[in-house]
Amino acid sequence: MMKLLKISTTIFVATLSMHTFADPVEDQFKDLIAPQSTYAKFQKNFDTILGEIETIAERGNRTQDKAELYPMCVAMQSAITALKNNKKFKTDYDKDYKQFNTTYNETLANATHGLSGKKEICEEGKQYYFEHVLVS
Repeated sequence: MMKLLKISTTIFVATLSMHTFADPVEDQFKDLIAPQSTYAKFQKNFDTILGEIETIAERGNRTQDKAELYPMCVAMQSAITALKNNKKFKTDYDKDYKQFNTTYNETLANATHGLSGKKEICEEGKQYYFEHVLVS
């Protein structure tokens, strides 16, 4: 009985700790970046990420709020991860996004290039986000 109580308490504390350290910005993209079973699911998720990037950019430009740096970095990294996790849809992507004059490889390269060298800015944005946004 005592052992069961100790295990239950440990699980409860661990679960509570996980929620304390949860990152709502990263969490919103978890399912979107996973390998998908169909191209339609990948495309829907990828378009959702692109829409979120656009929303964050518009909001950031409008408000000039430093708190938007972190969500933008996470969204950009999520787009990169979604592409990398779904390479099997490269041919479908190239056909679908041809209208935008881009290919899978170009999109991945541009996103990766756009985020490279921004580690310091992203870390600063994350720190600001956690200190000013999550505490309020």
